[in-house]
Amino acid sequence: MRVVAVAAERAHRWQVGLAAGAVLAALPWLALGMHVTLVVVLFVFCGLPLAVPLLVLHRREAFVRACVGTGLTFVLLAVVGFMLGLFVLLPSAVLLLIAARADPRRRLVEARVLGVAGALLALGATIGPTVFVWDLVVAPAFAKPHAYRALLDPEDGHYDRGIGDVQELLRGFGATDVVELSGDGIDFLEVDFPEGLSRRERARLKEKAAQLPGVEKVELCGASDCW
Repeated sequence: MRVVAVAAERAHRWQVGLAAGAVLAALPWLALGMHVTLVVVLFVFCGLPLAVPLLVLHRREAFVRACVGTGLTFVLLAVVGFMLGLFVLLPSAVLLLIAARADPRRRLVEARVLGVAGALLALGATIGPTVFVWDLVVAPAFAKPHAYRALLDPEDGHYDRGIGDVQELLRGFGATDVVELSGDGIDFLEVDFPEGLSRRERARLKEKAAQLPGVEKVELCGASDCW
């Protein structure tokens, strides 16, 4: 009867928390590549096994085996797939290996040490990338753009030698900077202006930019396109 009781024992809540932290630590990197289909497929395909231990919480021994097996697999995957960026999953692999041993019912002191170390690793591996992804992807996507994009005629719309005159002219209408850029096969002037510029002043600036030689169209530059 004793053997049956041990086999039916659930994973400890510390172990469950660490295993859940392993899954959470991978989510920011998935969000970072959401606009790249290959990255999404790669991380979803590779990241799904991280949740396997959470499917066998009701059986401690199965949970431990799942943590060890999945953790070691991801350590190997992180090394082999280093050039593909899979090294970012290494913290999740380490968390699973820690979760396998962090059972205070069997090793109290060791479980406490591993629990604290795992909690700190989980926080760092989740908060750090989340802040990075927020600053790099989310914040720019929702930021209010403060620039105009003046599309140039590909035949004669280059300002390689006269950009200084254009900068001086548009600064007189509120622009803070004017640079010539290229992207997606088009050339354009990025005309930056301060957030406090009034609507009327912005309209005048846009009108003046549209009157520049070689400018075909002026549009508000999206926050994800203008930095």
